[in-house]
Amino acid sequence: MTSELKVDKITPASGTSGTFGDSGDTFQVPSGVTLDIASGATLDATGATVTGITDTNGLVFLGGTTLSGTVTDIALDHFSSTYDIHKIYGYLSCVTAGSDIGMRFRDGGSDITSSNYIMSLGSNLQLNGSTTSTTDYGNWLQDHFNMISGSISSGATIMRFEVTVFNAMSSTFNPAVQLLTSYYRTANQYVITMGGGYLDGNTSTTCEGLKFIESSGNGFDAGAVRVYGVVSS
Repeated sequence: MTSELKVDKITPASGTSGTFGDSGDTFQVPSGVTLDIASGATLDATGATVTGITDTNGLVFLGGTTLSGTVTDIALDHFSSTYDIHKIYGYLSCVTAGSDIGMRFRDGGSDITSSNYIMSLGSNLQLNGSTTSTTDYGNWLQDHFNMISGSISSGATIMRFEVTVFNAMSSTFNPAVQLLTSYYRTANQYVITMGGGYLDGNTSTTCEGLKFIESSGNGFDAGAVRVYGVVSS
């Protein structure tokens, strides 16, 4: 046994795979040492627990879901106090044609259903042909945020959306959302909707997530949603 091994290269004795140590061992890279992974190499951490690495340049994945069957609603309790801003991306298909889709904040695993949701939305509607129109709508002191109105129930042009959530877990500011959606309506219209809203009088409650709800009660039958934290520094 030797306390120090000095070599210029370590190569597997047979084949092309080798192992460092045994289960439970720890190998330390001391301060001042550079671990240089060459261009074209692969660092495979599949299934491993990675700690101490902070992404300072973008989004951190926090959770999500991909539907494999019909669900009544979709609860995503993935917000973290680490982030002031969260992003949600997804696409969803409703079971029932003509359904409206909305969302609610959640606290402690339960929906916040108080009538404190305020939302303003504007839509551009492209009808079949060259005709376009615009419409403004929203809600004032209701029990959820409105997102879209009259989605188709199936097909290739279901709702796609991006939701930005601000100050979800703040004790200073009301939690707020901004959204962008695109979808095909049962009225033979393709719609782009933009808007924003906030949960009034809610600075004393942390919001750990959002739930997507569907107006007919029959829920969603396809789609996927992903939640990210926006790195602040």
